Amino acid sequence: VRGSHAIAAEQYQSKESPAAQLMGVRGPMEILAVAKKKQFRRLLEVTEIPDVVFDDIKGQAEAVELVRGMVEQIRLRDYFNSIGAVIPRGILLHGPSGTGKTMLAKALANAASQAFLKVKATDLFDPLLGMTERNTELVLEVAAEKAAAHPSGRAILFFDEIDTVVGERGRGGEIDRRMLGILADY
Repeated sequence: VRGSHAIAAEQYQSKESPAAQLMGVRGPMEILAVAKKKQFRRLLEVTEIPDVVFDDIKGQAEAVELVRGMVEQIRLRDYFNSIGAVIPRGILLHGPSGTGKTMLAKALANAASQAFLKVKATDLFDPLLGMTERNTELVLEVAAEKAAAHPSGRAILFFDEIDTVVGERGRGGEIDRRMLGILADY
């Protein structure tokens, strides 16, 4: 025997609300997703091509050289894929605040002539189970739309403060595994 609350919730979810009809979606979760997507479009900081170059970064010579080596792989991604080369889909920059991680990512975007998209990972966090992961998926969808609109058709997506969402390596739980899976699959 099901309770009256379960039946009422089922009936509510099966009907389209007036707001859902206007937005062309079904149910409260889709309304939430559309609203969140609009929010992330505003939160995603977009720079067409940043004005930072590798020479602007001081004190990080080894990191600059490693990232500079990726420029041709990014520019010529289609060529490298056609010859069967496996190129990285992402890089992880780590270090204390103020060490130039954002500048390094912006310099990479500049050298590769791609848009630079930055999102604060703290904006993705949600205490409700599964919502942080859903927020991440929505940001990746918005980023893909913004990248497609750029003349190069691609963009560098930078997650600032990613450690707030994905914990320290080796100490992660189920949420960390799901988040890393989402980021790796995209």
